[in-house]
Amino acid sequence: MELSKTVLILMVSLLVATCFTSSDAAGGGSPDQFFSNVRSFGAKGDGRIDDTQAIQAAINAAKASHETVFFPLGTYLVRAPLNLTGMSAVK
Repeated sequence: MELSKTVLILMVSLLVATCFTSSDAAGGGSPDQFFSNVRSFGAKGDGRIDDTQAIQAAINAAKASHETVFFPLGTYLVRAPLNLTGMSAVK
C-alpha cells in the first residue's frame, strides 16, 4: 500500500514537472485564461490532502472546453485512478 501511494505521488509529480509552470508559457496571460487550473477546483498540492476529486474535476472541465489541465508547482496526492478518456493530449 505504501509503495503504491509513493508511486502515485511520484507519477503526479512527474506530470506536474512536465506542465507549464509560468504564465509566459500561456502567451504572457494568466494560466487560467487557457488552462483548467487544478487549484481552481480545490486541489491543495501540499502532498497531504487527497487532490483526486479536484484534479478529476479539472480534467472534466478541460475536456468540455478543449483546454489543458494546469498544475501549479506542488505535490499532488492522488489516491484513485484518474479518468483521462477523451483527452487529446497529456503534457
